Amino acid sequence: MNIRMFSSFLCALSLFGCQSYDTSKNEEQIKPIRDTIYKNSVVKKLPIENIKNQDVIQVFHKDDTIRFSKKRLELATKLIPTFNMAIVESPDVAYIDRPKPLDVNNDEEKDFLSFGCEVCKDDYFLMYAHFLKNKNRGEEAECRERLINIFRLINELHRTLNQGGTYFSHQHYRIYAYAEYAVYLKIYYGEDYEKKYPVTLQKSFFINSLKQLILDDEKHNKEVLQSEKKRRKSKMLENLTDLNKLISDHFYLEQSQKFNYKQY
Repeated sequence: MNIRMFSSFLCALSLFGCQSYDTSKNEEQIKPIRDTIYKNSVVKKLPIENIKNQDVIQVFHKDDTIRFSKKRLELATKLIPTFNMAIVESPDVAYIDRPKPLDVNNDEEKDFLSFGCEVCKDDYFLMYAHFLKNKNRGEEAECRERLINIFRLINELHRTLNQGGTYFSHQHYRIYAYAEYAVYLKIYYGEDYEKKYPVTLQKSFFINSLKQLILDDEKHNKEVLQSEKKRRKSKMLENLTDLNKLISDHFYLEQSQKFNYKQY
């Protein structure tokens, strides 16, 4: 689908809108709306020849197919130089340093650069991931998949601990950018992570710190029924076991730590 149409439509919803994170709304309320927009977008209903002429399909992950218009990608190439620089900034830095609507005079370009709302920020991050994946030449496919899974497990852990919230739904899509940036670091600066000593002890500290959050939640969370706490605890510990398996060396440990401590 045309991700800009997705952004504009979702921003128009009075329930969620383009506002700051509202942690009182849980992810289960947001995702069905996103999925409905993806499945029923205006672009999808266009004649197939128009879609072929106007759209580029980019698959980020087995669960999500994002469709950008060629016009939009042309504007991104023209107006956002960080997408094409030799030295790549992290997604968060690139977003902060992005060109703003006031930097241009053309109304079409002003509209394109309007990434201020949270859903529009998702749009920017998805586009960032698209351009950086092209720079990475699609390399490190297994690494990319592993990083996405690691980051989503961490996001899901914190989502559960916080009893949902739109922040975690936004993170679901922004994770593509964080994962692609980590792939970039591995491709171009991989020697920095080639430590020969075992990662076991450091990883144990990290995993146990997350486990302690789970145990503290079960003990002190007074907003969740005791019966529900047991189910939550079991699921979170299961996800933590999966996370432990995915962190196999210093690179994945460092990326996991950075993502966890910076984003949550």
